[in-house]
Amino acid sequence: MMKKIFLLAVLVVMAIAGKAQNSADDLFNAYKDRPKVEYVHVPKMMMGIAKHVNTEDKNVKTLTKSIDSVKVLDLGDCDESVKKELLEDINKLNLKGYEEMVKVNDDGEKVLILTKTQKDRIREILILNASLTDAAIVLLKGSILQSDLEQMVSDYTK
Repeated sequence: MMKKIFLLAVLVVMAIAGKAQNSADDLFNAYKDRPKVEYVHVPKMMMGIAKHVNTEDKNVKTLTKSIDSVKVLDLGDCDESVKKELLEDINKLNLKGYEEMVKVNDDGEKVLILTKTQKDRIREILILNASLTDAAIVLLKGSILQSDLEQMVSDYTK
């Protein structure tokens, strides 16, 4: 009997820990098929085609060559209950490995921009924007040189 209670306790702890291990991809999977949710995924193959687009803007060229995939989730037209659930799930999101770049908490609206880096390259940019009136998530995956991103910011803020 004691073994069963111990095993049950271990399973409960594992389930709770597993629930807290939500990744950004898990968040997309949980919401992408809900009513009134707009979901866009541009996979690596399509990004490969975008790399060949002819443009004069060197920043656009650099960025399209550096990004492997893009996911966008827009919950702007969803019911308030869905947005509230998203806010709760964002608070449970496992952000291990991410570095916080921008954090805004203004009158119920949360904006969080996170990056996951490896050496001098940004591997992921995760943008979370959520409130009870509007909500969107953007996930960029690729291999962006930090110096290229700094140059783009510099070019656009002149």
